[in-house]
Amino acid sequence: MWSTRLWMVTGVLAVSLLAVIPAAVSGQEPGWYPRVIAPPEMRPLIQATPMELRPYRPMHFWGNTVRRMHYRNNPLPLPRDLANTSTSLLRAVAPPVPPGLGWSRPGW
Repeated sequence: MWSTRLWMVTGVLAVSLLAVIPAAVSGQEPGWYPRVIAPPEMRPLIQATPMELRPYRPMHFWGNTVRRMHYRNNPLPLPRDLANTSTSLLRAVAPPVPPGLGWSRPGW
């Protein structure tokens, strides 16, 4: 009984610690692009941009992990990342992104 309780307390503390530790995020971290699949006219621009500078996108696990390692030195998503992914996936039709919002480079 005691060992089960100890494991439960240890697990709760570990999860709480991961959720509470603030990530060292620079102000240069890209925003979220609301579409899972980019429109055809955006693909050449995306492919010409280094993966670290591209915006986060829902369901793009590899690219999002590379960006988190680059900006935060931690591959795990924060709770806000999970919320952003869920919000993006729940939208039936994503509105067009205004130029300059959600992208790392000016004029996107």
